[in-house]
Amino acid sequence: MFILLVAWIGAGLVAGFVGSKLVKLGDDDPRIGSVIGALGSVVGGVTTHFLTKTAPNATDYTSILVAAAAGVVAVAVYLMIRKSASRA
Repeated sequence: MFILLVAWIGAGLVAGFVGSKLVKLGDDDPRIGSVIGALGSVVGGVTTHFLTKTAPNATDYTSILVAAAAGVVAVAVYLMIRKSASRA
């Protein structure tokens, strides 16, 4: 389980970093996007395991891909909230 958690966090860090580099909002720090991506990926990975009821192992590529997608979604939601807050 620990190795899979590390894989989820790694996928989220990469997805968050790339997402925050692609969408620039002024002076945003890419580390914030990376942390949000990592948190989103952990939530996505855990949710995948609860829904599919599979045993956690390090070769579960489906949950790693879902975790990366959840990290991208988390960063996108953060950036949309940040963008709408800056307009107000």
